[in-house]
Amino acid sequence: MLTVISFTDQQREKLLERFPIDNEVKNYPISVIDKVLRLNIAIGLYFKNQTEAAIYLEVGQPSICKYLKGQLLLPMHRAKKIEEISNKSVLAQDICFTLDEVK
Repeated sequence: MLTVISFTDQQREKLLERFPIDNEVKNYPISVIDKVLRLNIAIGLYFKNQTEAAIYLEVGQPSICKYLKGQLLLPMHRAKKIEEISNKSVLAQDICFTLDEVK
């Protein structure tokens, strides 16, 4: 069950080394960075690979790659599908951010 609310600075630093987050996204507020990191963790836990995630979320694999890098906003209806497959272990609100949050 993924119940991470926030990461410590040390955890965040290690996760940013592990996942290919876009450099511009690394300048976003910590709350947004954490959502992108949680999305990366969720995709890794619930899908074999990005292609499988793309099929389930009904998008192309390049879109999954962009979601994971934080280059493309994950739409709420797709975040809800991840919430569904995880039996609400991952909440949509914890992996989905808006442009307003980036400002």
